[in-house]
Amino acid sequence: MKKKWFIRVLASALLVGIVLAGTTLAYLHASSTPVKNTFEFAQVDTEIKEEGTAANEKAPEVLNTGKSPVYVRAKAIVISGETSDVLVTEEDVKFTYTESWRYGGDGYYYYNQILLPGENSKTAPLFNGVEVIGENVKNNSKAVFSVGVYQESTVAPASLPSGTDVVSAAKLAFSSTVTE
Repeated sequence: MKKKWFIRVLASALLVGIVLAGTTLAYLHASSTPVKNTFEFAQVDTEIKEEGTAANEKAPEVLNTGKSPVYVRAKAIVISGETSDVLVTEEDVKFTYTESWRYGGDGYYYYNQILLPGENSKTAPLFNGVEVIGENVKNNSKAVFSVGVYQESTVAPASLPSGTDVVSAAKLAFSSTVTE
C-alpha cells in the first residue's frame, strides 16, 4: 500500500515539474518585441469616360482610378432638353448595350468582371448605340434630349472562387452597401 502511495506522489510531482518546466521555457522563449500591424483602407474611386458628344456617338466606359478592386453598375439616363417641344423619356430611346454588361433587374446594368485597379483599368463600353424609337420624338425636329450615364462602384475582392457569378456577387455587395 505504501508503495502505491509513493508511486502516486512521485508521478504527481513529476507531472507538476514537467508543467512548470514547460511553462518556464515558453515564457523565456516568448518574444517581448511588439508586432506592428499595418492596415490600409480600401480606396474606391471610379469615373466615367466618354469620347463622343452626340448621343449616337457615345460609348461610355468606367475607369477604376482607386487602389481597390471594384464591382461596377451603371445605367443610361435620358434627359429631355429645356427647349424640346416634346418630353423625351427612356421609352423613346433604345440603347444597344454591350455583352460585357448584364441587366440586373433593378434598373442597373452590372459589369460582368471585377474591375481591378491600375493605370489602364476600364470597363468595356456600357452601350455602343442609341436609337430613337418614340414616334413623337422621331417625327419632331424640335425634340431635344441628351444621354447621361450614372455609375456606382463598391469594393470587391481581387478574385472570386471558381464558378461564382460576378453579377450575382456584385448585386449582393451593392445591396449590403450602406449609403448616407
